[in-house]
Amino acid sequence: MTTQTADTPREVEIIQGFIGSLVSGIGKEPLLSVKEESIRRFGELGFPKRKHEMFTYADTRELAETPFSARRVLSAAGFAEPLTGHILAGCERSVIVLVDGYYSPTLSNIAGVSDHVVVTALGVAAQNGRILAMLEKSAAVETDVFAALNGAFFRDGAMIRIKTGAKLSTPVQVVLLSSGSKDPQVVSYPRILVDAGESSEANVIVTYAGFGGPYFVNAREDVIVGDGASLGYCVIQADGPESWNMTKLAVDVGANGRFNHTMAFNGGKLARRNIEARLKGEGAKIEISGASALAGKEQTHIYARVYHDARGCESSQLFRNVVAGDSKASVDTTVIVGYGASGSVSRQLVNALVLSNGARADAKPNLMIYNDDVKCSHGATAGGVNEDQLFYMTTRGVPRADAEKALVAAFLRSVTSLLPTPASAETAEELIVRKMERLK
Repeated sequence: MTTQTADTPREVEIIQGFIGSLVSGIGKEPLLSVKEESIRRFGELGFPKRKHEMFTYADTRELAETPFSARRVLSAAGFAEPLTGHILAGCERSVIVLVDGYYSPTLSNIAGVSDHVVVTALGVAAQNGRILAMLEKSAAVETDVFAALNGAFFRDGAMIRIKTGAKLSTPVQVVLLSSGSKDPQVVSYPRILVDAGESSEANVIVTYAGFGGPYFVNAREDVIVGDGASLGYCVIQADGPESWNMTKLAVDVGANGRFNHTMAFNGGKLARRNIEARLKGEGAKIEISGASALAGKEQTHIYARVYHDARGCESSQLFRNVVAGDSKASVDTTVIVGYGASGSVSRQLVNALVLSNGARADAKPNLMIYNDDVKCSHGATAGGVNEDQLFYMTTRGVPRADAEKALVAAFLRSVTSLLPTPASAETAEELIVRKMERLK
């Protein structure tokens, strides 16, 4: 993909705003090198133009042209009430909260896992040379313009370290809470870094939610899975219908590490998730699954790249989308098997239910294989609700509308059932049930 210099008034305005935002903090900003590298990459990348490789299906023109204002959170007061409904049962004493991108120790509570989990403000964590070098390196080679913006403008964040050998029976929940307004519209840049130590076992549940009107959440998640570690990593996108949600997940999996990533999307004006996963150690394994239910003009887009960089690695992907009204969903995913990655196994499957003439579901599973000793497969399907199944249910007294809802729920449950706890699965299914009323 070619790069370009900033050449629109909006891009120049953002770069000028970045310079202005640092004037009072020069010499005090602990992550200045990361920010400067990120704004340089933003200037080279520019906002996506037509037929941009990474945004083939997602139209970001309205988002790029909309002026947003960052909000500085000075107090946790007023956020406790909207937060309450998003803390999952069982996570009351293992919850980490960011409000409009700022880590809130006041609203967080990790008393239940404090023997195994350490939470540190990202600026403090970056005093560790290894962490700072990792952040600098990722900024220098960033290919996603919105992730570059996060790197330039994030003001705070949290590093979550799961100690070596820790076995967590309780999941850790991270709530990224956004507050919105119509004038001006609000943008936040949350950033989290999860470091799962060698031979550890844990589940992390990330919840995106908001209140108060339109907002744009532009988040970055970095995950390190140590050798022999097993990490379940679930994302529930529960933003409101007027929200924009752009996230980038970068994950490295060490030798014999396991990373199980499950996603449930509620939609919104546009929700896009960029996944960059690298199986770096021999025997590493990753499972990715996602489900969305969309209505009206909502959009969900997945862009994923999974790199097999070592021998004997395995990856599997399953995506299931339901689109109705004039909504759009897309999955653009590629598995890259490197020259030295012999014995690799990879599976990709993308399924969609299209419930109206105005809805659209795109699927683009790809393989790039540079090794002969592999077992790789990919496939995609799209269609309506099975008429034979509908006929069977209606002839046994089930109203057609109820039968359709039951079949749609069953279609998505193959993904939502993979969520790590009953509470997370129930939350995802509740989002889907509410959406069912609009799936026409």
